[in-house]
Amino acid sequence: MAKSYGQPGGFSAVQVLLVIILIAIIAFAGWYVWLMKRDADKTSTAQTTTAPASQQKTAKNTITFVELNNFQIEVPDTLKDLIYTVRTPDAGTTEADLSTTSLKNLDPKCAPDGPNGTPLGWFTKTAGKYPSDISQATGVLLQQYPDYYIAYKTPQAACSDNKAAQDLSIQQLKLLKAALNQSSFATKIQ
Repeated sequence: MAKSYGQPGGFSAVQVLLVIILIAIIAFAGWYVWLMKRDADKTSTAQTTTAPASQQKTAKNTITFVELNNFQIEVPDTLKDLIYTVRTPDAGTTEADLSTTSLKNLDPKCAPDGPNGTPLGWFTKTAGKYPSDISQATGVLLQQYPDYYIAYKTPQAACSDNKAAQDLSIQQLKLLKAALNQSSFATKIQ
């Protein structure tokens, strides 16, 4: 009997190998996309560790607070979407970088930890007495306590090139400064 070659009776080894390689490539691409998305989500979560300002209801309205190491600073109701990131640049200082969700939505650079600085400035809680030499000051003194002081520092530059973000930042900064000029803005948490 003669052997017959080339009869279509099934898949050749080369065809099976090509299908396996194609499936492996598709699986690897899917895994890679999933891995990049997961890492991007982790990075996004880690970079935006902003905390929404806590809110307490009163009979009249909502009072918004920024919390700094067992310390609350009241901010105006008009900044209800206030967000902030707390950082500790050195052992005796805690800072809260301020922004709002509306600013961050207009331009991500306007996040409290954005690359262009904090759009609404920052509060500092610093151990010791406020410096008598103004050149050594870390912002405007808001309150002196026996062991520390609270100061506010205005932003040094615009957070965005976006005109709408700049306008909103200016408007919200005016509201925040007006609230800081009122008495009883800060209280110690018991």
